[in-house]
Amino acid sequence: SRLLICLVSMIALGSECLAHPDLIDQIDRQSSILEQDPDNLDALLTRGDLYRRHGEYQQSAADFSRARDIAPADRRLNWFEGLLALNTFDYEKSNRLFTQYLEDSAEHAAGWYWRGKARVGLGQYPAAAEDFSRAIETNSRPSPALYRARVLALTASGSVRYEEATVAVNEGLAHFPGEVNLLGLSVDIALASSDTRTALMSLQRVNKPVLELPQWRLRQGLWHCIEGDA
Repeated sequence: SRLLICLVSMIALGSECLAHPDLIDQIDRQSSILEQDPDNLDALLTRGDLYRRHGEYQQSAADFSRARDIAPADRRLNWFEGLLALNTFDYEKSNRLFTQYLEDSAEHAAGWYWRGKARVGLGQYPAAAEDFSRAIETNSRPSPALYRARVLALTASGSVRYEEATVAVNEGLAHFPGEVNLLGLSVDIALASSDTRTALMSLQRVNKPVLELPQWRLRQGLWHCIEGDA
């Protein structure tokens, strides 16, 4: 059972799988198990999550509902149904389920990350930023995406949080000095604060071919406009 959670956690902190024939094969294997043992909880949870990843949300919900009938107190259901609720844009339900899940799994970095995503969906940006911070703290190898999510949540909170966002993006760049998305956020935050010096320092860290991309040409244009008005 713990292995099942760990495997899904590895997926959660990376990218969600797109529809793939291998998922169908895995669904068929779990269906074969359930034909022989309809109350097999692990098979129901596994197939339900495979259905979710394949975009078959009604079938996913049906498997999780059956699993709740069998074992209503199984905490794993909060995790799996939380992901399903997030995929179907039911952010309130997703937030509630991940909150319940984290009561017993506070060291599970993916739980904090996905609750943060649910809170972004609810527009609760400061709370989401705190969740992304916990995801970083509890992850032995936090990815650039975690730092980026925290910075975006802080900037979405308004200009009052720009100083915190600057600290957060610098922390991310300390771990990933050449990460282009974090450098882009560094430039954007600096320009929003009319801090052309910091923006220029970040621009100078970007490879020249990247600077030719439209979004980077726009950033350079904004820098010249602000610097010219200074």
